[in-house]
Amino acid sequence: MRALIERAGAVTAQRGCILFGASSSSRVNKVAWAAAEAGIDHSQVSLPTSELKADAAYLQLNPKGTVPTWVECDTATPLVLNESNSIVAYLAEKGQLAGFYPRLNDRRALAWQWQEYGETTLQPSLSPVWWGYRHGSGYPPGPGGKPTALDPEKLEAAVRRALRAWEVVDKHLEDGRP
Repeated sequence: MRALIERAGAVTAQRGCILFGASSSSRVNKVAWAAAEAGIDHSQVSLPTSELKADAAYLQLNPKGTVPTWVECDTATPLVLNESNSIVAYLAEKGQLAGFYPRLNDRRALAWQWQEYGETTLQPSLSPVWWGYRHGSGYPPGPGGKPTALDPEKLEAAVRRALRAWEVVDKHLEDGRP
């Protein structure tokens, strides 16, 4: 397993934690942020998803070919996790971040609810806005991440969807609920 991790791009798989995925990925950044908040040091194999999907060793670690993948090498058999929300929950619990991963089931369920909202509603509404303003390109990008024609009307509609999605969060926080 350790040789496989190293063939997938890690400098060493003898110790420490490794995050696979490029910093351009919001899901990779979410995991890196959670690790930092939890005080968990890690190295990063910062390769684009397209390169990782073409790497046989990486596909053995994560057959889905998605990012991020988190590997902990400080155990007899390295722990390999993928899916950003699962990794964030694991890191929050490991780092004893009560605000990120509450101990009480009802509070934890609420935290998961908003983490899922971020994944299923906020992120999809923000991606076209980010690509439009950051890259001057339409979303999704074309094959190989190539820019596509930006449609100003679609961009404006995406901005409206993103604002509505964030209004839900604002309203929830105004109500004083956790």
